[in-house]
Amino acid sequence: GNGMPPELAFGRVAMASRGLVTEDFFRRVNYNIRQAGMGVEKAIFDSKRGAIIYYPSELIATSMRILIESSKKGLKIAAVSLRSISDYVKNIQKINNRLRDMLAEIISDMKSNMTFLAPLLSGVVVGLAAMITSILNRLDIATQITGGEAIEGIGNLGTITDLFQIQNVIPPYFLQIAIGIYLVQIIFILTSTLVMVDSGEDKLEKVNKTGKNLKRGILLFFIVAVLTTFVLFILTSVVLTNLI
Repeated sequence: GNGMPPELAFGRVAMASRGLVTEDFFRRVNYNIRQAGMGVEKAIFDSKRGAIIYYPSELIATSMRILIESSKKGLKIAAVSLRSISDYVKNIQKINNRLRDMLAEIISDMKSNMTFLAPLLSGVVVGLAAMITSILNRLDIATQITGGEAIEGIGNLGTITDLFQIQNVIPPYFLQIAIGIYLVQIIFILTSTLVMVDSGEDKLEKVNKTGKNLKRGILLFFIVAVLTTFVLFILTSVVLTNLI
């Protein structure tokens, strides 16, 4: 608002914002203007050296476009435009903070479901499926050995194996694949929702958070599935050994 052209204003702002997150952006623009001899628009939006390359934000890009276009009509108009953008951003920030407070409990539940409960329960289901398949296979083998005779504590093995039709039972690894796909989808959906609530339409944040949550979720799912399968297999072996 003091009549300073944008070419000089970026250097002053870079010095005034020292230590802040925005300092590097203004320093890059100022460097392009002073050292590379670029105009303001090219210093910001150049496809090879523009400062916006390092800050791919729609808000920053739009604000800089408004600054460039309004400065062509006069420095006072540019100052008024930037003040309006500043007020707009402040109001958005207040609304976002209010929404975060209101959604804090829901967001916490979504995060715990995505990174803990869903992988944990999925691993347990895989272990139970493996245990059931193991029991049926052992009963089928015992039926072939005993000829389908009744065993004390269990009854007629032939009746049990015929009831479940072991030949038509879906192998456990098919269930593991289905549950794994379900878990990946859950992580993708919940991560996208959480990023949208927290940061808006931020593709970089979405990719970053999705990668981290996939690593944690799949690792927990794998550990729980292996441990559950191992423990239940031992219990099944002990019980069936005593009965058959």
